Amino acid sequence: IKGIGIGTDFIFVNSLEREDGLVSATRFEDLIIDGNGKTTNGIRLGNSSVVRGVRVRGCIVGIKDALVSIIDNCEIFDNTDGIKTAIDSRITNSFFVGNTVALNLTDSNDNIISNNKIEWNGKGIFLKTAVFNMITGNIFDRQTTYGVETESVAYTTIVGNQFERNLQNHLYLSGGQFSITGNAFFKKSSEDGGQGQLLPTEAIFLKSISQSNITGNSCFGKMYNSEGNDSATSVHWSDNIVDGFNPQKLYASLPTTTVAVGERKVIKVEYP
Repeated sequence: IKGIGIGTDFIFVNSLEREDGLVSATRFEDLIIDGNGKTTNGIRLGNSSVVRGVRVRGCIVGIKDALVSIIDNCEIFDNTDGIKTAIDSRITNSFFVGNTVALNLTDSNDNIISNNKIEWNGKGIFLKTAVFNMITGNIFDRQTTYGVETESVAYTTIVGNQFERNLQNHLYLSGGQFSITGNAFFKKSSEDGGQGQLLPTEAIFLKSISQSNITGNSCFGKMYNSEGNDSATSVHWSDNIVDGFNPQKLYASLPTTTVAVGERKVIKVEYP
């Protein structure tokens, strides 16, 4: 189904209202929705709906306003915003590629985003003024900026994901109450065949975060920006396996009680 409208139009608008004023549940399955070269939008979803086995391509906004809904096993590619705004929804088992922003979740709360392949977008997931979102079991590969970018968010869980060659940072964090656990951050060639740069330089960019746990992750390359972060307060780092520590954060001290015999010294090494 190819759109023929202008930029404010949607190919499908779920406008059926129940007696309580909420939009009725609707199912979209086994469709190809084409925004006709980004001249129009795809689906305005509404409440308690299901999108399964649908390909959404070439739209300004692929899917908008997923409210208490399921988006599963879809192909969402070459849109400006693949999915825009979701609340109390599940976005699972889908493939996002070539979007300016794969998931633009501004003012979006209480979602589960899991088991997706998110590749070659401008940004993978953008969370802004959003709370209680869980991002788990996804693969983020070769976004041209960030795998996940946050702005003024709280209570965000990022667990068990794989991040590789996102060109600026895997995570760009602003907000509080993050739980970032069990992820794998890979620094590798930006081009297939190993012809590009090894990116990103830093897995995590701490813009401004507080009251957060970053534990049990594996990082191949530099873990985070050691200089230039605006603020990082009450952040607990533990049990991270880092191949490529931050040299600016590593120092050695010799306590006054240390006794040196010959060439042997007792050195205390501290690092985040």
